[in-house]
Amino acid sequence: MTVSSNGYGMPGKSGLNGSKENSLSRHGNVPSAPSPGLVLFNNEEQADLIFSVGLDSKGKDGWRIPAHSFVVSGASPVFRGIIEKYAGSYSVEKKPEITVFCQPELFHYMLSYIYKNETPLTSVTNTLNLIPVANQFMLHDLIRCCLSYLKQKVCPENALEILSFMRKLSPSSMSSIKYSSQLENNGSGLYPCLFDTVMQGDYVLNELVVKCFDIIDANAEEILRSDSIEGLDQSLLLEIMSRDTLSLTSEMTAFDCLLNWASQQCLKRRLPLTSENKRQVLESGLYSARYLLMTVDDFMKGPYSSDLLSQEEKNYLFSRLRKDPCLDIPPKQLVGRKLDVLRKPRPQGSVKTTCDCKSKKRRNESAIGGPRKKSASKKILNGLSGFMICVIQLLD
Repeated sequence: MTVSSNGYGMPGKSGLNGSKENSLSRHGNVPSAPSPGLVLFNNEEQADLIFSVGLDSKGKDGWRIPAHSFVVSGASPVFRGIIEKYAGSYSVEKKPEITVFCQPELFHYMLSYIYKNETPLTSVTNTLNLIPVANQFMLHDLIRCCLSYLKQKVCPENALEILSFMRKLSPSSMSSIKYSSQLENNGSGLYPCLFDTVMQGDYVLNELVVKCFDIIDANAEEILRSDSIEGLDQSLLLEIMSRDTLSLTSEMTAFDCLLNWASQQCLKRRLPLTSENKRQVLESGLYSARYLLMTVDDFMKGPYSSDLLSQEEKNYLFSRLRKDPCLDIPPKQLVGRKLDVLRKPRPQGSVKTTCDCKSKKRRNESAIGGPRKKSASKKILNGLSGFMICVIQLLD
C-alpha cells in the first residue's frame, strides 16, 4: 500500500484521501510524463545538500542522503526553515550537510513521499513509527494518510497498540527527533511538534480513536485477557475499564484484568507485590470493576479471596451482594462508583472488528480511497508542467 502527494515536495489534496493520481499510468497502458521527483529521488544530479540521518550523534552509522533544496523546501514549513536558514550556501560543488537524528529508514520513507508522490505503508508498526517523524517535520498530509491506513487496519489484535500510541503522541514524547548542521559546529535545534494543536481536531484522527474504542468494546473479553493490556498507562486503562459499553460476560474478566495489570506494574516499578502497592498503582482504577454485578460465588472466589480490596470494602460489597441491610453505609472510597451499573454493549454487527483485507482488484487502487480516473492528456500535461517547473528552477 502507498500513500501519495501531488508532486515534488508539495503534498496536497491527494495526500488527504490517499488517491494516486498517476496510478493508471503506472499500471495501465496510458503513458505519462515522468515526475521530477521520481527522477531526482536518490540522485546526486543537481543535489545541493546532504542529509546525514541516523541515531548516532557522531554520524558513524547514519545514512548519507542527497537532496535538492528546491524540492524539499516546498514540503513543509520545517524544511523551508532549514533551507532558508542557509540561503546562498547551497551549491552542487559545496553541499551543506544537515544531520537528522532519527531512524534512517523512516526519514527515507518521508523523502519518498515528498519526491515520488508516495511512500510504502506495509504494516501497522511501520506506520506508527513513521507518524512521529512526519509530525516533527509538519507533513500533516502524510500523517493523515498514515492515520487513514491505521483506520483500515485496526482490529482486536492491534487496537490497544494503536490507541496507546495515539495517546502518547505529544510534544514531550517526540523531542528526540532533531536536526543540526555542520555549518554551525554540529549545533542542534528543535522544531516545535504541533500534533496536539494542529492534528488533535482532525476528523481522521478522531475517527481512528473512536474505531479503536468501538473494537475494544465489542471484543472486551478477548482484549482484557490479552497480555497487551498490561502495557497501558493507568489513565488509559481506567478510561477503558470505565466504559459502559464493554461487552463482558462476567465482571470477573474486568477484575482479573485489574489484578494482572497491578502486579505487572509493581514488577516494572520494582515494587514489592503487596496489597498496598497494587492499590497504589491502580489508584481509582481499582473501583472500575462492577463488583455488585458479580455472583456471590464469583465474588468470593475472586475479589474477596484476593488482597486487592481492603477488608472494609470486602465486607460492604459482600453484604450488598447478599442483600444484607445491616451495612447500608458504604466506605467513602466507594461512594459515587459505578459498582452496580449494568454495561450495555452495542448490538452485534454494528461495529466492524476485523482488519480490511484488500482483494487483488484493489491492489491497483488508491491507498485510502478508490481509483481516480484521469484522461491521458491531463496526465501528460500535469507531468510536463511539473517537469518544466523543475527545469526552470534548475536553470535559475
